[in-house]
Formats: sequence, structure tokens, C-alpha cells
Amino acid sequence: MNYLLIGPEEYLKKEFLEKIKKSIFTKKESNLNFDIFRAGITEIAKAIDSFNTLPFTSRHRLAIIKDINKLSSKEKDIILNYL
Repeated sequence: MNYLLIGPEEYLKKEFLEKIKKSIFTKKESNLNFDIFRAGITEIAKAIDSFNTLPFTSRHRLAIIKDINKLSSKEKDIILNYL
């Protein structure tokens, strides 16, 4: 599944992400299968590599890109094509 969280309310986005994490991971699994990337800091290729990595000791993997509005048009196209 893919989610796009937008808007100014950081608390609601954080709360939603915590609910997702709790619904798919145990605490032990989340450390191994959860990545956060920051647009403008992390190369988009690293995020795509994470998207393509199979989960370890879990059925799911969760990868997040924060501040996606900071991505270039080319980087946004790469993500959209991936999705």
C-alpha cells in the first residue's frame, strides 16, 4: 500500500504513521523494516533501494520520505513511476 500524507498538521501525520507501524510491526520488527528519508538530504536512489528491499523477519516494510515538496521534478517523476 502507498499513502501520501500532506498538509500543515504534523501531529496528525505523526499519529497516522504510528498507527500504521503498530498495525504491521512488533517493536522488534519495526527497527529492521522501517526507514525514514528526508527529501533534499537523502539521495532518491537510496529511498528507491529501500522500497525494493524485502522485509527482514516481517511480512512488511515501511519507508517514508519526508518533505517531499523539496524534491526536484525529476525526483518526483522517479517516485511516481516507481509507484
